[in-house]
Amino acid sequence: MKPGKYYIETNFTYVGTGLAYVQAGRTDYYNGYGNYMRSEPIYQGYNYTYLDSKVESKIVTVKEDGTTVDIKV
Repeated sequence: MKPGKYYIETNFTYVGTGLAYVQAGRTDYYNGYGNYMRSEPIYQGYNYTYLDSKVESKIVTVKEDGTTVDIKV
């Protein structure tokens, strides 16, 4: 490349996965006399996938003609 400043940009798309929990109900606890004591949530896990994209950019300076410049974007 000829000497100068260059703007490098890349756009990439990827698929991600995750694990999440949602409250599915509640468990109620009572004492031996039938009086309500407390309640605790019940959680159910589920897997999900998502599609996303990202744009990364960088300005690169080439100092000499024919020079190769390695960059991390």
